[in-house]
Amino acid sequence: VKKPIISIIIPCYNVEKYLEQCFDSVVNQSLKEIEIITVNDGSTDSTLKILNRYKEDDNRVHVINLPHGGYGKAVNEGLKQASGLYIGIVESDDFIHHDMYKILYGHSFANTADIVKGSFYDYYALEGEVPEAIENVERENMPELKEPTSLRKIPEILAGHPSIWSAIYRTEFLRENNITFQEEKDGGWVDNPFFFETLCKAKRIYWTKESLYFYRKSNPESSSKIIKNPVLPFERMMDNLRVLEKNHYADEEILRRAYSRALMYLRGALKECKYEENFDVINTYAKELMQKLDNSIMKS
Repeated sequence: VKKPIISIIIPCYNVEKYLEQCFDSVVNQSLKEIEIITVNDGSTDSTLKILNRYKEDDNRVHVINLPHGGYGKAVNEGLKQASGLYIGIVESDDFIHHDMYKILYGHSFANTADIVKGSFYDYYALEGEVPEAIENVERENMPELKEPTSLRKIPEILAGHPSIWSAIYRTEFLRENNITFQEEKDGGWVDNPFFFETLCKAKRIYWTKESLYFYRKSNPESSSKIIKNPVLPFERMMDNLRVLEKNHYADEEILRRAYSRALMYLRGALKECKYEENFDVINTYAKELMQKLDNSIMKS
């Protein structure tokens, strides 16, 4: 059996409302040499039933059924099963451009790029309104690349949302560097340390400005929109800083962009985590986070 070019991992948890739009965009990719690894993370709605229907219709679809363990555990199970040259991740309430994986793989420079990353659309589909896809501009200052490069050459890539799903990752690169997701049951924003770890470890990163992924911003049940644990933003930002330290990244421009992200999350925590009710714990973690930041870079 010929090895698939891309293994696409789709973690699923109670997404019956969005799953068919997501799946149709994946199974109908113009790049046909793919395997689709779906991980049902203990859904209590009809998600598993929908997944099994797609599995019956398409032999490229594999279904892993797990008790609820969170986003990180679900993706890690998919990573273990993946047999493709590259790995992609699609979140089950999102959907993708018909040519997304054909285009990204076309920038792999004969399978030598560790990461190929594109831009994405912020997608809004509110009931009673016309859906709207707005091109995300957080990385509009990224330079055009002629060949793959490294994080130190393009620190601008740290700007904005981690958008780990708008990329493909060379499978052997992830395995050689033992890169997996942290396993937090309530989602836990584990895309952040994965984003930093992959960029720090990659020797060959390629970026394209093409927007190929539709990131749904109007799902009120998304784990990225529900912050149950007020210390979570601080834990993930400190994880990011530890990844940079562990990989010996002390470059001013890289740290400045990491700090900017940390401060953005700090503001978000103050706004979203019921500051008055969680005053003591938020203050404690905020102080710990601020102590990790280099004042000279903060002032520059």
